[in-house]
Amino acid sequence: MFDFKLSAKQLAPWLAAPLAQVVCSPDFPQMLGQTVGINDAHCAGGGTYALALAHALLCQAPQSSGLACGQCSQCSLMKAGNHPDLMCLVPEALQWGFVPEKDKKPSKTIKIDQLRALENNFVLSSQRGGRKVVLIYPAETLGTVPANALLKTLEEPPTNTFFIVVSEVWTQVLPTIRSRCVVQALPHPSALDKLSWLSGQGGNHIGISHPKRWLELAAGRVDVALAMAQDPLWMPLLKLMPYLLHGARTDAMGLANDMSKAELRRVVEALSLWMCDLLAIHQGAPARFFAAQSESIQAMVQNLRIVPAIQLAQQLTDLARLVDHPLNARSQCEALLLEYKTVFH
Repeated sequence: MFDFKLSAKQLAPWLAAPLAQVVCSPDFPQMLGQTVGINDAHCAGGGTYALALAHALLCQAPQSSGLACGQCSQCSLMKAGNHPDLMCLVPEALQWGFVPEKDKKPSKTIKIDQLRALENNFVLSSQRGGRKVVLIYPAETLGTVPANALLKTLEEPPTNTFFIVVSEVWTQVLPTIRSRCVVQALPHPSALDKLSWLSGQGGNHIGISHPKRWLELAAGRVDVALAMAQDPLWMPLLKLMPYLLHGARTDAMGLANDMSKAELRRVVEALSLWMCDLLAIHQGAPARFFAAQSESIQAMVQNLRIVPAIQLAQQLTDLARLVDHPLNARSQCEALLLEYKTVFH
């Protein structure tokens, strides 16, 4: 989830140095051009970094270092998450507190309607008399139509308006958009750095425990680990996963009833990670996502039927593309768990 509120405590230490290097430059912000590309290939927190950069661009009284003062009216609006001159193009599914219409799933892509609303704002002058900032996150979720429409805007950007384009998979962003960006690659923090930072996020509204466990489940992606830890439905689902250790004796109906309460998207993701570890241990590799259960999984794989297991893993991959469709979560969970039972002798 993407929270538009910005707190200085949320900026990870490995992001502070590259931010300071940019805003402390005597040529800031001219050196950026009007379109900045943030390459977050290591998922180091590109969304938060982009917000901090936007904060520096919008501040009325920046410090001598170039960083935002944190005291002016602009900074107060940034911290509250409702600055009128910060426009964000973010998929509905990633917007903090977004409530979809009845019987509709939030979109995982940036839609053309969002871009058109943004273009209507360009004709208006800045409400605070300064710069405007457009944050696009993550840019790889731009569909072809909105991406081409955005390209036309980037070719002739509005005066005093900066675009910050953030992507975790930079090669999936339209090449013509990439070519118009001054690109900054974010650093690759170590696992120890990530654990230390996640451990410190236990105060205020964030609250996180067992950071190593979340980091394992997120395959080392610190932003995903924090989002999972903030999601109240993930922990109950994780507590159900050890029941899969029963293999062919798994109570598919009872477990499906409990798992479906966590929503199908999370169930499919969790089962996919579980199958990855099953197949990895079967091939002699260590568990990546459920290391705490690795010994128990090791005992299970002696009865694993490898071909059905691979087929189920592929089925989960295919289903992941359909979870935004109106599928019945309970029946889908039952079907998956019944299939799971068959991958064991």
